[in-house]
Amino acid sequence: MELLRWKTRLALLWLIHMAYYAAYLFLLAVDAIEARQGGATQVVTSTTRFGIAFLFFVPSLLAWLSLTLKDAACRWTNFVVGILFAILLIGTLCSAYARGASTALQFNIFTGCVVSLLTVWYAWKWPKQQACVGYKKGQRGKRFSSA
Repeated sequence: MELLRWKTRLALLWLIHMAYYAAYLFLLAVDAIEARQGGATQVVTSTTRFGIAFLFFVPSLLAWLSLTLKDAACRWTNFVVGILFAILLIGTLCSAYARGASTALQFNIFTGCVVSLLTVWYAWKWPKQQACVGYKKGQRGKRFSSA
């Protein structure tokens, strides 16, 4: 039951990532509209569109995998991908700050960094597997009785 609780927490964090990207997409669209009104011709490139679609897909996949993978695979997948997302978002935050993006967009990216780091923390603090209750050490297949 404890591991299911941890898996559910991780899946929820990945779903929060999806909500973060929806808000990011909205804020990016607002910035693009403002840039178009300023005279820019192509604000959002096809590479940016692919990146956003990819970043919507990965968290939804990881939310599903967090609930379906075996415990060790779930822990390490969330740990590694969470670190990759944190690095990506820290780089994005630095880039947004350097180009003078809106404060709302910078805050949104910062929130995504926090969620990524929480994902890494939950994967790192995964509860240790406990030994099977009711078995003596060295007697795997035989349950012991108190008699």
